[in-house]
Amino acid sequence: MRPFRIENGWVRLAGLIRRRPRRVFAISLLLLLAPAAAAGHAKLSYNVLSELPPGVGSVAGYTALGRHFDEGQIAPVLVVVRGGRSLWDDASFRAINDLTVSLSKVHGVAGVRSLTQPTGGVFTEEDLKQAGVGDLASFPDRLSEGADGVARVVGGLEQIRAGLARMRAELPQLSSGLGEAARGAERMRDGIRRIREGIATMRSGLAEAADGLAKPGARNDLGDMAEEASSRALAAFKGLSGALPTSLADPSVQKAMEDVGYAYGDLTGNDPRTGSPPEGDADAARYAKAGGMAGSLRAIAVGLRAAVDGLSTIDAGLAGVNDGLAELGPGMQEGSTGVRASVDGLARMIDGLDQILPGLGRLRTGLAEGAGRVRSMGLGDPAAAGNLGLTPGLIDSIPGLRRQLRYFVSSDLRTTRLFVTLAYPPYAGESFRAVDQIREMSRFALNKTPLEGAPVAVGGSASFFDDIRTLSEGDLSTIIPAVLLGIFLVLALLLRSLVAPVYLILTVALSFVSTLGLTTLVFQDLLGHSSLPWWLPIFLFVILVALGADYNIFLMSRIREESRSHPTAEATARGLALTGHVITSAGLILAGTFAAMMAAKLGSLQQMGFAVTVGVLLDTFIVRSLLVPSIATLLGRFNWWPSRRAASP
Repeated sequence: MRPFRIENGWVRLAGLIRRRPRRVFAISLLLLLAPAAAAGHAKLSYNVLSELPPGVGSVAGYTALGRHFDEGQIAPVLVVVRGGRSLWDDASFRAINDLTVSLSKVHGVAGVRSLTQPTGGVFTEEDLKQAGVGDLASFPDRLSEGADGVARVVGGLEQIRAGLARMRAELPQLSSGLGEAARGAERMRDGIRRIREGIATMRSGLAEAADGLAKPGARNDLGDMAEEASSRALAAFKGLSGALPTSLADPSVQKAMEDVGYAYGDLTGNDPRTGSPPEGDADAARYAKAGGMAGSLRAIAVGLRAAVDGLSTIDAGLAGVNDGLAELGPGMQEGSTGVRASVDGLARMIDGLDQILPGLGRLRTGLAEGAGRVRSMGLGDPAAAGNLGLTPGLIDSIPGLRRQLRYFVSSDLRTTRLFVTLAYPPYAGESFRAVDQIREMSRFALNKTPLEGAPVAVGGSASFFDDIRTLSEGDLSTIIPAVLLGIFLVLALLLRSLVAPVYLILTVALSFVSTLGLTTLVFQDLLGHSSLPWWLPIFLFVILVALGADYNIFLMSRIREESRSHPTAEATARGLALTGHVITSAGLILAGTFAAMMAAKLGSLQQMGFAVTVGVLLDTFIVRSLLVPSIATLLGRFNWWPSRRAASP
């Protein structure tokens, strides 16, 4: 028996294809389409660290960081704004703060840190204390509570005035008890004296506080002010408590005591009678916000000055009341002859209250407006934290703060940078979309500001990967048509045909898709890899198309030579038999060479070596050996259209 030779195997395969071209075509097409379906769920990744072995130092360090910080914090996006002049003015700071707020609203952004919001818009009580600003978080609430307290005082004084008016109307009818009334008047004068002393102390304290707040760069301890005010309130309460029993029985006096007690409780949280917190009360959490704080301190100083003026008016009114009581006592002692003088004293008391009430009304209005202004800047309002921003005046007023903010602004004060923390890893698709929106929002947010038209650059890991993705996708959309068109022209000129180049290119493309699908199945589905490197499809396409085109040119050029003297079907069989062993040997050598890459430690090189090896073997044993010959056999002489050979039987 004659020994087996490789050439005999290719002759038998060529004969099979010549006899059963449709069956061979269907089987080979099915073998390629089955894995090609898996290419649709291939995931491409830009995470370079995932390609390195776990024991490498950079991977270990990054993993250690990931245990304590989100990946978005490890690799933030940098937005750099270059102004044409110094940025150290209020208008430029407002523009930077508006940009900060706008970027924080972009989907996928977890936080933004900038020159105006170095802590990302969140200032804790400890931050403010370290900055020397003090506890201002509760100041708007205190102002509102003060306005409410003043309203209650006004209500009590109005009731006192009504009682005095009734006394004035009924005093002429009194015929007894004038002596006791005179002693009560003296006790009332004593109480008024103590109240005036408290008011004098309050005026002095408020004036000192206003002077302190008005000084540039002054550090204000609102806790001491609150303690002093609470002391004054407690003194007033004790003064009223020491009034005459007959005065304590008066509902208006009781109401005044209750209001002073409420004011003391609002300031300290304690009951003035026991000195301890009432049952059921709980201190609300205080958070401090800062934004435009220098302006707010000046506004508070103006409000305190207004409060001092209001207290002066109150003191003048109490002086009138005291004068009235001074005349009322002797008048009562003189009996009926002093009734008229007592009536006049009551009139002066009423006039004094008429002076007090408008002043208190203005004080209440000022406190309410001050609270509104402070809240409008976001102080004490957590919901408005994202709108807070430092100002040049505030930064310059706090020693050392400007030096700490050099991290966000250049030495010439013309360039600033913002750190945008993403909620996703820098190589994730959500981060790429966020970067695109950050670029667009950075230009839009600076419109109609002093920084309109200023150069804005977006950098960082996410921006870097996004640029790679954009460029690679653009290159792929250019490379694929260019490569296919070039190969089509070469095949058309070589084979003098327009039909054969079309299906040859389609078979090469099918080989590429099948190879990508097999790589996805093996590494993503079987080996558990999260993704494939982003550059793998581009390199794989170029290599497989080039190799596939070479093998097809070897085969089809031989078939065309044989078709000069044989029908196309027989020429195809002869061409396959004559070139099979040569092309197959070349494919095996090339596949073995690329297979060596699978021994590399880099995951991307392993995937690349596997993909090229499988692609070369698919092209060698299925595309070039089965699919292309079966298509050429089925088409027959139409392979060579529109050349003359297509018209030959």
